[in-house]
Amino acid sequence: MERAVARFLEYLKARVALVAQRCLLKLTDDSGGRQLVQVGGLAGETLGPLERFQQYGLSSSAPPGSEGVVVFLAGARSHGAVLVLEDRSARPRGLQPGEVAVYDDLGRVVVFARDGLRVDGASSPVTLVSSVKVRIEAPLTELTGDLTVQGNATVDGDVSDASGTAQTMAEMRATFDEHTHQFGGVTPGPTYAPTAVPNPPLMG
Repeated sequence: MERAVARFLEYLKARVALVAQRCLLKLTDDSGGRQLVQVGGLAGETLGPLERFQQYGLSSSAPPGSEGVVVFLAGARSHGAVLVLEDRSARPRGLQPGEVAVYDDLGRVVVFARDGLRVDGASSPVTLVSSVKVRIEAPLTELTGDLTVQGNATVDGDVSDASGTAQTMAEMRATFDEHTHQFGGVTPGPTYAPTAVPNPPLMG
């Protein structure tokens, strides 16, 4: 009786030990409703295709070599599922408690940092697509570098440039609309008369 119990406990221990294990990602099939992966397990064992479960609202296709955890439901090696995958070489480091980062293996990252939201394209284009409107609500928006607008620009307030006079476009329009030029030759001698103000004036 004792031997039978001991054998059963050893069998149970082996089954429990195989319920979950570390794995290395080999291949990914992301064409279906649920992602399928092939992973390497114990002693070079190849497992798959296995379902990879992901959190709702987040989806990724990890690069080969990513490390993960595979579980076998009821301890059955034929019924496995990958619960998590991570690429330690690509993971952002130095996050503070409470911070969140979404990243890839090219160095592009979106960080929900303690001091604000940071989007780093890592020298790649960042494209914002909307079929209706993109609205930025902030007391101050700063851009570094050149700005190209393919379309019209409408501004409710004044527009200023970096000239020495630092005038707004409204002030420049007022100056233009009121200025005159001197021209000669209308009377004998070195006298001048001003032209009329511009007509029509420079409108906003």
